[in-house]
Amino acid sequence: MPVGWLKWSPVLAVTAVLALLGVWTVSSPLFSSPDEPANFVKGAALIRGELVGEEVSPELLKSYWTTVVDIDPQFGSVNGLPWCFAPFPDKPACTYDVATAPQVDGVAWTNMGKYPPVGFLVTGLGTIFGPTNTSVYAARILQALVCAALLLGAGVVLRRRDQSLVGLVLAVVPGTIFLAATASPSGLEIVSGIALWTVAPLVLSGGSSSLERRLFAIAGVFLIATRPLGLIFYLAVVGVSFFVERVSLLDGVRNVGSRIASLHGVAVGFMVWWYLAIYGPATRTKIDFGDVPLDVRRQMEEIVKGLPRILEQYVGNFGWLDTPAPQAIVTASVALVIGIALLAWRTMGWRVWTSLAFLFSASIAFTVAADLNYYQLLRTFGSQGRHVAPFLVGIPLLIGSRFSRGSRTPFVVFVISGVTVVWSFFVMLRRYSVGVIPGNLSQMWNDPIWSPPLGITGSLVAIIAVTGACVVVLHRAEYSNR
Repeated sequence: MPVGWLKWSPVLAVTAVLALLGVWTVSSPLFSSPDEPANFVKGAALIRGELVGEEVSPELLKSYWTTVVDIDPQFGSVNGLPWCFAPFPDKPACTYDVATAPQVDGVAWTNMGKYPPVGFLVTGLGTIFGPTNTSVYAARILQALVCAALLLGAGVVLRRRDQSLVGLVLAVVPGTIFLAATASPSGLEIVSGIALWTVAPLVLSGGSSSLERRLFAIAGVFLIATRPLGLIFYLAVVGVSFFVERVSLLDGVRNVGSRIASLHGVAVGFMVWWYLAIYGPATRTKIDFGDVPLDVRRQMEEIVKGLPRILEQYVGNFGWLDTPAPQAIVTASVALVIGIALLAWRTMGWRVWTSLAFLFSASIAFTVAADLNYYQLLRTFGSQGRHVAPFLVGIPLLIGSRFSRGSRTPFVVFVISGVTVVWSFFVMLRRYSVGVIPGNLSQMWNDPIWSPPLGITGSLVAIIAVTGACVVVLHRAEYSNR
């Protein structure tokens, strides 16, 4: 396929990816991603020297990992802000000012108090402007910058290795873009997983470049230390990479190098200590619900019935799990992965197929185990698609690593993926501007109750433009010479 008038340029790629995440960042209202208020307070406390804070007695609103942090109580006002619309899909977003909003309980507290700190370092730096709306946007922008750097690094690695970008594009679903563009450690965790799945097989098998080793080092630390169970995902990525590339443990460690191996070892040691000393002990005092719990059989029935929802949430669920992406988007995303796998099956080999089966099974097992634990602690089934995303992103990336460049298929994938991003953005914008109520679609333009900074029409024009630019850049990168 000819390259055409526009040549591949890293500057174009950087601009397109940053613009894409930037449009999502400013077009979703403050605190519109899950737990974003708690994430914001945790980040603010962290950069002000509060590593954990003072624990509180667990209750439904202030759960096991909640702490009171000794910072400006006005930061705590955010705990009361999103409830004008979250998690109610029929209620549009509200306009408010963090600096003047009423304080909640007269102190700043966060449900993320005993969560590991690494996932909040980046967004925490954005809170230097104090308890203001500016700090929220700054926190989001910093996270988007880091996530963009990781994704661009993965793309550059694939292009230099003459590998197709199709797996990377399929891994970056609309739900991941939404989380990466807001103050959510899940966004950082998922994107780190994407970067590590991309580069780990190359580094472990030897002959890697300095860029690949640096990306492996950074993505590995983020994946290990961003969320409490990140070590499980890290071991899955590294273990599958050893298996697929047929590398011995000794050779793999030698190829990684002592510095990176030591860095990851320190991250692992820190997280094990944090889990055993701080995160885990928080659940020793159980919340008293006063009701009769479901027996294990009923719990398993409910969990199994909810498994399809986990996949749907991974592809895209906007707001506080209240606005799923249309079923057509979910179906298209899954169908693209299956279709690419069928086209590449001759080159994948039994090791890749075995690894795909493992990742699919591991996602189910992880969800079941987590839900059983959630129910024991909170009398609800709290597993979400973002929680198993570091497993799921490995599936398209493993398939894509065996897909040959040069056919027309990747361009079709880029276009369809672009359509799912724009469509998902439209769904999100409708949900926040007027609420999802039958028959109110035209109200988005005629009389929106909430409007993003660029306006409704301006935001839609912007997302179409930047998504189209990303598709063009991907096309040029896929089909041009290195």
